[in-house]
Amino acid sequence: MRIDGKSLTVGAMLGIGAFVWASQVFPQTLGLTSPAVRIPYTVDSVFVRYADDGSPAVDMYSTSYSHNGHEVQWSSSLPGRPFATAIRRTLDATGFVLFRLRAFFHAEAERAEGAANAVRVSNGCVDGPIVGRETILNYRTVAIQHAGAGDRITVWMSPDLGCFPLRMSYDERRPEGAFRQVIDRHALKVTSNL
Repeated sequence: MRIDGKSLTVGAMLGIGAFVWASQVFPQTLGLTSPAVRIPYTVDSVFVRYADDGSPAVDMYSTSYSHNGHEVQWSSSLPGRPFATAIRRTLDATGFVLFRLRAFFHAEAERAEGAANAVRVSNGCVDGPIVGRETILNYRTVAIQHAGAGDRITVWMSPDLGCFPLRMSYDERRPEGAFRQVIDRHALKVTSNL
């Protein structure tokens, strides 16, 4: 049997399509069937990037959750970039599986991280200078800011969601010394899975 270029192209497209489909379905299926992977909530967020002139553009939509103080990416999409979205979702699915395998094979580290995050939550998620408090989507948050010579990051974390960041702002310092907002991430919706 002879395989021509057209057959290879069609086969490759079907293979890529199946892989992308599996990468989108597998995390949801795993979350529904495995009691070890129960996710109490997910957060839908939007990432907005600001150009030098201050004009905003949506860079990414994401759905994620928090596990022992680590944000785990569930899925994401990049508007207007279908190929980049397919690659990103494949990476999301791979990262999700690797994260779950790490938790399964390193149970001791998992318990230590859980204990450390419980202390952080009991401290109100305060791990730096507080610059404000705000209610976002009916969840109380504390805004912590970390500034360096060239940039600053402000994160609004919710103790009720295990210190999940419901908002994040990244600013760069301009040559004259003022800060310019580069990225703003904010939560659009919190979905309870309990």
